[in-house]
Amino acid sequence: MRLVIGISGASGVWLGYKLLQILKSYTDIETHLVITEGAIKNFALETTLDIAEVLKLADFSYANNNLGALIASGSFTTDGMVIVPCSMKTLAGIVHGYAENLLLRSADVCLKEHRKVVLVPREMPLGKIHLQNLVKAAELNCVIIPPLLTFYNQDITVEQQINYILGKILMQFGLNYEKFIPWKGVNKVVIKCGYGSGKYRIISNCFLCGEDLNVSVVGGSKGHIGACAIAFLLGKNIEANLTVIDRHKEGALAEDTAKKLTSLFSCVATVSVGIHIDNAEKEEIELLVRNFEQCIKILIKKLRKII
Repeated sequence: MRLVIGISGASGVWLGYKLLQILKSYTDIETHLVITEGAIKNFALETTLDIAEVLKLADFSYANNNLGALIASGSFTTDGMVIVPCSMKTLAGIVHGYAENLLLRSADVCLKEHRKVVLVPREMPLGKIHLQNLVKAAELNCVIIPPLLTFYNQDITVEQQINYILGKILMQFGLNYEKFIPWKGVNKVVIKCGYGSGKYRIISNCFLCGEDLNVSVVGGSKGHIGACAIAFLLGKNIEANLTVIDRHKEGALAEDTAKKLTSLFSCVATVSVGIHIDNAEKEEIELLVRNFEQCIKILIKKLRKII
């Protein structure tokens, strides 16, 4: 596969850099890069990257004023083009055929040769002219992927937001990205809760297994599984089996939580817990436990609404 990557002078040039990083990991993709003068300035403003670090990620790179470059001709075949980010000036140039530089000419070539053009427009709020130009771009068969936030995965970090946007771009060319988290349906991850901040944040994922519950709780600087408990009703009593890995100390949290869920919802409940901070002080451990307890309270509150 051969792709043209354009980085224009809108805010968000980091997205273009990250896309190039990903494409570099594919051995069968050849990339041709053009960066506008505005984008070069934004790399200096928004990142600590030297522009040479960006250029070396592409197999071929061209100056924006080089209208004699390979990608300026339709006889040089490619599989399409991505402009990320796409400024409103660049958008206007594309939809009005104003191919004054290599980036605009390359997009013009892809459109006339009926190749895919993906635009990642960065502007907020969008004015009437911007919206009209986006409609024109869509009518020219450009794919419009604004870098919008996603919320259905919940508790998502900035890095995950970026990975989601990049995954949506790569999907347009049939490329899978391992860090992209797709929609998995409403019946799989039922509830995701979080409490605390930074390395003291605790996150729980709850899966419904028929009438039973499967809960995973992680936190600290290193997610893992340190202990796992399963609680169940035996007559009128609640029994529990606990497995603790090596010298981990999450056993009591896992067992108490599993028993509590079984008691409240009369179900089988499995709870795995993995919370770790290197060389944690007593106060840090106490904070993590408090955050764990608050996270479970939030989970129970949400479960009561659906069970």
